Parts: sequence; C-alpha cells; structure tokens
Amino acid sequence: MNRTSLSVTALLAAGLALAPMASPAAMAATTSPGAIGISITSPVVASGMKTVPVTCSTGALYKASVSKATVKGATVSVAVSIAGYKGPGSYPATVTLTVKEANGTVIPLPRQVKTPAAITSTGGSFTATYTATQGKKRTFAGSVRWTCGS
Repeated sequence: MNRTSLSVTALLAAGLALAPMASPAAMAATTSPGAIGISITSPVVASGMKTVPVTCSTGALYKASVSKATVKGATVSVAVSIAGYKGPGSYPATVTLTVKEANGTVIPLPRQVKTPAAITSTGGSFTATYTATQGKKRTFAGSVRWTCGS
C-alpha cells in the first residue's frame, strides 16, 4: 500500500469523512459588507456611498454584484462580469444595472451592456451611458464603484 492510500484508509477507519474540495472560484467568493458608490446624472441625479453586502468572486471569471442599495433616493442593483480575468486592471465588462427612482419608476438596462471596467485588488468601477428605447425613452448616465467585502 502506498502512503496516500494508507492515510485515506486510516481516516476512513477512524470514521472521518473527507470533504470535497471547493473549486478555486468558489473559494474566492465572498459576500460581506462592502460599499457601493454611485454618481448618476440621468435619469435621476443621485450620488453617494452606501455600506451594503457586496458579492465578489475572482478566478477566470470575475463577478461582483449588489442586489439592492439605496443612495440619495435612487435604489440600484448591479452585476458585473468579466471573462478572462487575470488580476487588477482594465477589462471589457458585461454589466446588468437597474435604477429605481424614489417615485417608484424603474429604469433597467434591458439587457446586459458591454462597458469598460477598472478592477482593483479591493473592488472596481465603471462609467456608462445607455439609452433604453422600449417604452418611454430614458437615458442612464453615471458611474458605479464598489468595494468588495473582506
């Protein structure tokens, strides 16, 4: 018997189970208090920072998301995805963003939008201008930055 099988056999004989290893991407995922900052100039004017749970994961696919953050009357939900992530730098990102005005009007980017994003070791940011053409024509213009939780 080789040394590895003896160790596994000894663990099993002692009644200890072996837990499967998580994938590197799963091990890097965190959801904890972070922060989101927004600076929106259209369709509403809102800017500020808010401490909220921020989900971030790294690996070959970078992901960051905030399910809901209300800053100065605007409620924002955002998800950022970057394929081919290799560490901090600038990347083309796929962004899904929804802004809900204080009066309840929801302004979604109706599909994922491609925009450049700057990723740091602690979070990232992007600036986008997008005009939604379905229903009432509305333009989103602004920037979003986030800090991943620790």
